[in-house]
Amino acid sequence: MEGGRRRLRRADNSVVAGKAWGVNIYDIGWKENWRQVMGADPRQWFLPIDTSLGDGFSFPIDWKTYHDL
Repeated sequence: MEGGRRRLRRADNSVVAGKAWGVNIYDIGWKENWRQVMGADPRQWFLPIDTSLGDGFSFPIDWKTYHDL
């Protein structure tokens, strides 16, 4: 922390201060979060097979929130 103010760094190394705290760019809504974990096909949600989307290393972000920062 510099000067007692909290700061957030974006991926492009620009600094965002103030309103950024309390905002989560990874919050894509409960429905999309559920789909990311359970998979796109509801018929397979409760079968013991891997249906999750993604690779576990990269995650979708809410671009509108990111650009509003």
